[in-house]
Amino acid sequence: MIFETLRQFDDIHTHVMGNPRAVCSLPPEEAIILSRTCQNQSFSIMLHPWHICQHPRHDLFSQFAEAVSACSSDERFVAIGECGLDSECDTPLSDQIVCFEQALLIARQYRKPVILHIVRMWDQLLLSTRRVFGQGGAATADAEGCRLIVHGYRKNLALAQQLVAQGYYLSLGSKFNPAVLTGIAPEKIYRETDETAK
Repeated sequence: MIFETLRQFDDIHTHVMGNPRAVCSLPPEEAIILSRTCQNQSFSIMLHPWHICQHPRHDLFSQFAEAVSACSSDERFVAIGECGLDSECDTPLSDQIVCFEQALLIARQYRKPVILHIVRMWDQLLLSTRRVFGQGGAATADAEGCRLIVHGYRKNLALAQQLVAQGYYLSLGSKFNPAVLTGIAPEKIYRETDETAK
């Protein structure tokens, strides 16, 4: 199962290439290039909310969908993301929501886990997840092969417990609340380096 595959990695989310025990998050065009090489690098394909405002929304989503399709049979392609919702970026929220929900639909189609980028958009995360996966939300996504993992989780234990109770998983980077490690079951937590990997 794909989730056991993710457990083999020391780092499920990084932007630094070169570690075969890490999942490198790549923009669509880089994922396609990597899929044509013999490098021993596992990867995810991102549709980052920050990048949506830099391209016509439909063009960026088309590139993303094409990359996922092109890489779908590559064993090194292990996840979607990072993708998500960010209250602090320049991309209009309506565009973020459309792209995020389309990315979840693609993840559902290909049964891939999703690395989530969420900045102060917790209510919208729940709403979008339920819109795609039904009232079961993240728990249904998990049962269907689309584990939803909040990356770089730094918030408090109470929110972490609420998210885990809803069916989400957490990934902790170099900065995190230590209470989360003691208050959340280890099987609900992944490790990442994001941009801090050496």
